[in-house]
Formats: sequence, structure tokens, C-alpha cells
Amino acid sequence: TAIINNHYQIKIKQLELSERRYDESIRRKRELLEKYCQDLSKIIALQACTDEILSEYASSYAKAILYMSPEDVTCATNIHCNIENGHFEKAYDSMDDHILSIKKEIHKLNKVSK
Repeated sequence: TAIINNHYQIKIKQLELSERRYDESIRRKRELLEKYCQDLSKIIALQACTDEILSEYASSYAKAILYMSPEDVTCATNIHCNIENGHFEKAYDSMDDHILSIKKEIHKLNKVSK
């Protein structure tokens, strides 16, 4: 009986650890997407890139794009190209729909993690 109990205790610990890892990955993905949205909004709102702002945006863009849907990747890439070329008006025009799409993804992540 003790051997069986120990076996199930180990299985329970493994499941708990797996659940913690999954929750952590969901939290991390949500934070990356939120940071990207903040940095994107900042760079477009200011329409003038200091090295610090550009560096923050580039970092969050590179990380967040790994977790985006194919549609969001396409939109993010187009916005990024517009920013690189100084076409902030074009980037701004695309930003709202893009951020709303990411917001939906974040809401899905919030539901999954609960």
C-alpha cells in the first residue's frame, strides 16, 4: 500500500509541476504581448525615436512576434517596416486593429490560465 501511495504522490507532484510550468508560460506570453503593445503605442505616439525607446520597442517586438498568430505577425511586420521608414501615420493607421487583435489573444490567455 505504501508503494502505491508513494507512486501516486509522485504523479500528483509531477502534475502540479507541469501545471505551474504551463501557467508560467501563459503569464510570460501575456506579459510579452502587453509590453509589445505598450512599446508600440509609445513609439507611434511620440513619432520620434530616441535610442532608448527604439531599443525597448525592438526588443519587445522581437520577443512578442514569436507568440503572435500569423495574421498578427503580418500586421506587426508591416507596422515595423513603416516605423523603420519613418512612416508613423501609416503605422498609426494599422495599429488600432492590430492592438485589438492582440487584446483578444490576451483575453484568451487570461481565460486559459484561470
